[in-house]
Amino acid sequence: SMVLDAERLGIAAMVPIISRDQINAVLLIEKKKSGDFLLGRDKDLLFIIARQAGMAIHSAKLYESIKDQASNLSKRVRERTQRIKSMYEAQSRFLAEMSHEFQTPIAVLKMNLEVCARGEESETKKAYYVMNTTLDRLSRLTQGLLDIARLNFSKERFEKKRIAVAQL
Repeated sequence: SMVLDAERLGIAAMVPIISRDQINAVLLIEKKKSGDFLLGRDKDLLFIIARQAGMAIHSAKLYESIKDQASNLSKRVRERTQRIKSMYEAQSRFLAEMSHEFQTPIAVLKMNLEVCARGEESETKKAYYVMNTTLDRLSRLTQGLLDIARLNFSKERFEKKRIAVAQL
């Protein structure tokens, strides 16, 4: 370890700079050129300076900590914002696909209603069959949407676990 020879270096005082009950540095005071000793008020001033330096060091450490926390928080906000944006995009794609799925059977129903309006019996029976199966398809689509909504808003949570397909 290094031993400081205060006399040889011309040091009149060593004042610890303390922050949170921990020595962070030491303030070395050179002897006065006049050779006078440090007076009581000089010592008081040195301790005030050392205490202020200790508080400044503590404040700087707090500032760095707050800056790091703000940076981490900002990063988490960006990540969550991106996740929300992705969820909205997925929802928009889903709605567009569902809209398309409903348009086709609706067009089939309209066309078959026009056939029924003409009133030819053989075509009417055939149109009736097509409309009935198309309405069944629409019913299944609607039920599927309701099931998805129930799953998404249900308070029940499902347990995921691996199973052997061969056992099924």
